[in-house]
Amino acid sequence: YLAKALADSEKASETLAALRATKDQDLLPFFAALSRSGDKNHRLFATAAMAEIAGERAAPFLLERLRKDPSMVIRGEALVNLISLKAISTEGLLEALSAADENVQCLAARGLAEAGRADLALDALKKLTTSKDLATANIARMSLLAMGYREYLQPLKKVVHDPATPANVVALLLAQIVEEKVAAALVLAEHLAATDSAGPIKVQAYRAISAVSPNGAAKLAKAISESDQTVFRASLLNVLASRGDATRHLKSLCQGADSVAALARFELYRPERGKQAASAAQRVILSGHPVVIGYILDRAGQDIKKFGREASFYTPVLLNYIRSVSAKTRQMQKEHFLAASAATLLADLGTPEAMAGLKDILGGPDSAIVRAVAAGLLRTKNCDACVLARPLLKSPYEELATDAALILGRFGDPGAAIHLRDILNNHRRHRPALAALASWYLLKISGKSADTAKVLADQIK
Repeated sequence: YLAKALADSEKASETLAALRATKDQDLLPFFAALSRSGDKNHRLFATAAMAEIAGERAAPFLLERLRKDPSMVIRGEALVNLISLKAISTEGLLEALSAADENVQCLAARGLAEAGRADLALDALKKLTTSKDLATANIARMSLLAMGYREYLQPLKKVVHDPATPANVVALLLAQIVEEKVAAALVLAEHLAATDSAGPIKVQAYRAISAVSPNGAAKLAKAISESDQTVFRASLLNVLASRGDATRHLKSLCQGADSVAALARFELYRPERGKQAASAAQRVILSGHPVVIGYILDRAGQDIKKFGREASFYTPVLLNYIRSVSAKTRQMQKEHFLAASAATLLADLGTPEAMAGLKDILGGPDSAIVRAVAAGLLRTKNCDACVLARPLLKSPYEELATDAALILGRFGDPGAAIHLRDILNNHRRHRPALAALASWYLLKISGKSADTAKVLADQIK
């Protein structure tokens, strides 16, 4: 099925996306072969997919794309991923710096700066400031400003102050201030923070201020207290609470009665990872605002990843939230997607209490809540989710039984085989993505996935 679907122009894109979504390292030979195909779009897709599914193991293939691909866009994608993986040497960056494409040169120069060898990129950066591409020229100027060449501040001001400058260019420059800690560019961030509406650019401007201003915490706290925009205030609180000097300002911000004040109280107790943090998180959840609920889920994800089971104080909070969402709708709403994320976090946490709570919910009658939890288990890294999913294979509801089969199939559990074969045998009834996943997971279960990836690689042209 996979061989035919990948050769079918109507099914190939969806099939490729499904295979990439498995994040299965067995697929590396296939995507490596795809990165050499005659189709430029497939090569670009594969270059990004390899880095995502295989990490440093993809480095040799990414280096091959960087050096040999006829498309400079693909070379740039390969270089971005190599720098992100820290899988390219100074020599490799210098080689990329000599590429004919300005974007690749700019990326290589920034890579050298990140590696502490900005001096090697000096001449190239100066030349790039004359580029006709607005983003390239000003990224080069920002790097030079970071190196102490203050004469580039004025042209940067001109670009940032110009209302005609595209928002994506401004966003790139603000991100660069944060990444390269360009203290001399503080005036640019302060200008944008003062003039932009309470949107993404303004938030990014305050991120830059936080990164380079000695009074960053105070400026964030002032902006939060003076605004009445919940989304904006929560975004800035996220930045503030991530600083080491936030406590005094959080105490000031937590005096109110709104949801952001509740978030500030949560952040004060969060380092203790105890009952007070759980209680504060629960009060945030009760506000019902999707942005602040998403904030708690984001922090829970960070803490579970960092502290493991020491972050179990989130368990009752997340379970209570899942149970609180609407049960009687067939159409999944924002709250159900948030509930699915909460279920993923609980499964990743994997404590007996977390797993028992999920099992209890899944054992209830069919509802939007049960479907949200099943959807959340599709993304967990914890193979114990198979124990929770296995009873759903017998569900009379096709959606739940299918989710259960995909959960088990992802971990190579033979219990999913019958249901997955049924999907494959009736693939015309299903989207190509589902049939592709059923095929791949059947191969995982049979122990043939690695060999099949090589067979599929051989058919790439």
